[in-house]
Amino acid sequence: MRYRVVLEFYLLLHLNQRSCFR
Repeated sequence: MRYRVVLEFYLLLHLNQRSCFR
């Protein structure tokens, strides 16, 4: 199980969304 990759991906997506909102 590579939950670490999912977590990293999720974080990246979240950060990207926040940046777009700016």
